[in-house]
Amino acid sequence: MSTSRADGRSPSDLRPLSCTWDIAPQAVGSVLLKCGKTEVICTASVDEVVPRWMKEKGVAGGWLTAEYSMLPASTSSRKARDSSRGKVDGRSTEIQRLLGRSLRAVTDLTALGPRSLWIDCDVLSADGGTRTTAITGSCLALRRAIERLQLSGKMTADPLRTPVAAISVGLLNDQPLLDLNYPEDRDAQVDMNVVMTGTGRLVEVQAGGEEHDFSRDEFQSLLNLAHDGLQKVFAFQEKAWKARPTATPLAPPLAFRYACFLLMPTKSKSPKAKKSSSKSPKYVYSFGNGKADGNGKMKSLLGGKGANLAEMTRIRLPVPPGFTISTEVCTYYYDHKRTYPPALEKQIDEAIHKLETAMGKKFGDQKDPLLVAVRSGARDSMPGMMDTILNLGLNDRTVRALAERSKNER
Repeated sequence: MSTSRADGRSPSDLRPLSCTWDIAPQAVGSVLLKCGKTEVICTASVDEVVPRWMKEKGVAGGWLTAEYSMLPASTSSRKARDSSRGKVDGRSTEIQRLLGRSLRAVTDLTALGPRSLWIDCDVLSADGGTRTTAITGSCLALRRAIERLQLSGKMTADPLRTPVAAISVGLLNDQPLLDLNYPEDRDAQVDMNVVMTGTGRLVEVQAGGEEHDFSRDEFQSLLNLAHDGLQKVFAFQEKAWKARPTATPLAPPLAFRYACFLLMPTKSKSPKAKKSSSKSPKYVYSFGNGKADGNGKMKSLLGGKGANLAEMTRIRLPVPPGFTISTEVCTYYYDHKRTYPPALEKQIDEAIHKLETAMGKKFGDQKDPLLVAVRSGARDSMPGMMDTILNLGLNDRTVRALAERSKNER
């Protein structure tokens, strides 16, 4: 009986594991997990709503669900996208349900609050064990997402009770093997996937023979091998977690960043904002409390509404505080392949802070939240920015705070 495998591993060896953090910058949490030649991107996204069935049944807390897919070039022959077939294939459906069950088993859904967490796993390269790699990586992505939600003040308690991970084992030529690669998985007499928590409890065991049966003793032997292998996986998870980059709080949604009166500008040529060689151009003009960065003569730069609000503030008319983003941002947006000026984000953050200071409230605060209105004020605006948005900042959590303060749930 052979004691080594084609790739040089012993029967009880894992494939090399590695983790790249924050691989998807737009996700709340993300990792690229590599297990040998198998590579899976795992991302966690947040949706501040719960499924309809939870609302209809009055179920407290949140929800966690998962999706799984293999990229067309993840296998040696191109794998057709589910979208081209018009439906998710049976294997992907099975795996994404397994992913959801595995993560919900270790998550306190009540502690999530009234929101949904979406876990998406996309296989870049498949060499066996894609579902087990997806589960192990998803746990890290979920943990990262929770960390950032806590940093942002959106979550206090940690809903992840314990880590979860998965591994494959199998019988090949009557030899128990840990962490099968694709050739081993293809030729195995028995194939088993084991999902286990960090406390050693089982979440799911999938075992089956291929033109072969197996005894209880063989089953137990494989289960023991998986248990021992998963201790190494949990140790890897913890090592990767300790080596993660410093987390950053979640940025406010784009609409939040355009706070009180977003007077979105025209594409026509506008005068350049004053700048010096040592400072970035000024794109954001605040107004309120009797002070304004702009004035009534700056209509080409601030738009009609922006200039008028600045002038009314300067002459001490009662104008709610806010800020205007200059026409140059729109010009820049179209001239630079629909991107924003590098200095814009910092200037918006500073303007939002001024707005919060002036009003004595903060966006998303669960006791006394700040609500704002967003308005475009020019003939040609950036796509999606012509609508007026009232009560921005109102959601399932802040509305409860307002109802409590007003003593009127209506």
